Formats: sequence, C-alpha cells, structure tokens
Amino acid sequence: MLQQARARLGADAGSVHVQDMRDPLPEGPYDAVVSALALHHLEHAEQVAGPSPRRDADYDRLWDRHARAVGATREETDGARRRFELDHCADTETLLEWLRAAGFVDVDCVFRWWRFGVFAAWRPAA
Repeated sequence: MLQQARARLGADAGSVHVQDMRDPLPEGPYDAVVSALALHHLEHAEQVAGPSPRRDADYDRLWDRHARAVGATREETDGARRRFELDHCADTETLLEWLRAAGFVDVDCVFRWWRFGVFAAWRPAA
C-alpha cells in the first residue's frame, strides 16, 4: 500500500509513519491520519455495527448475498466470517460521538456500505 501511495502521490506523499496501531502516535502535527480496514481489530473502531441486533443481522445477510453474487465461494465467506469474530464494531453514531469527544469538529461518515464505513474529522481551526 505504501509503495502504491508513494508512486501515485510522489513528493506530495509527505512523510509516512508505519507502526503498531496500539502504540502512541509519533509527535505531530499531522495533516492526516489514514487507516483502511485495519482499525476494526482494535477496540470498537472503523467497521460499523448496525444500530440494533436486527439491522446488524441484515448487514450480514446483505454482505453474504453481495459476496456470493461477485463470485465468493462458501469457503471464502465462511473464512471471512471467522475473521469477523476478531472485529470490534460500534454503531455509526457512537463512532461519531467518540471523534467529537476526542476534540475533532465537522465529523462525518462520508461513505457507508452496510458494515464498511469511511469516517472523516477535522481538527478545530487555529
């Protein structure tokens, strides 16, 4: 991923830090902190739970239907389900509240497709 980012962004990539996400971040400031399909392995982050058990079950059924429609085998979806057991999901509103509590402003879920969400938040203007 880093090679592709550097190739695509060139000098605009700036400095990149790679480390265990459980460790404290290096000294800032930062223009961006980016993660894709990784934070959900930490406590309650990134992948989105439904607002209720019923909707969460709906998310699972829709994910399975979509995965099968694009050619995933039952063995592949069963393997993915086993990996899902390691995920720690929270609902969208809770994730947005946590970003606000951390001091971010203009927090938003800018894209969401059932369990997969992309969140953005900005620091207050200086």
